[in-house]
Amino acid sequence: GSPTLDGLSRPVQSLNEREVTRNFELQWYPRFDDLHDPLKKSCTNVFWVIDQSCSVYDQMDRVKQLLLNVTEKVIIGRDSVLMTLVKYDRNPYFEFYARDTTNNEVTKKLISNTQIGQNETCETRTGRALFDVRKRFFESRLSRLEYGIRKLPESTDVVIIFTDGRTFPY
Repeated sequence: GSPTLDGLSRPVQSLNEREVTRNFELQWYPRFDDLHDPLKKSCTNVFWVIDQSCSVYDQMDRVKQLLLNVTEKVIIGRDSVLMTLVKYDRNPYFEFYARDTTNNEVTKKLISNTQIGQNETCETRTGRALFDVRKRFFESRLSRLEYGIRKLPESTDVVIIFTDGRTFPY
């Protein structure tokens, strides 16, 4: 015969003339990865660092579309993902901060209204941009507060860099 479930996971089966069932109650024990720290939630601070020098100008529409696609796929807010956008060529330009990205719609609007790319300055100073990002967001607890970056270990910091790899010395 075909087994039918008797409420949990062990089937009731007929074996010739007798019925075979379990004779004990199953108990659920939480697995380690089922335990969830309610304070941590899924807080992630994402820092987009985008090379906008003339050598990557042709790719900027694709980069902007990627930012919009990622924004649609994640949940943005205080208890989830916050984003900061930094673009750079000779100098870094801080477009918006984590404190500004309150939800998905606001973040998509910020990205859509940001001009990314230019074809006048052909200097790429990745080292300088990363130095400024580190100083502004990672070395000062006060500045983390000022820009809305959540503190560690309650959150995770992720830096994503878009560049063609050609850079000038600092």
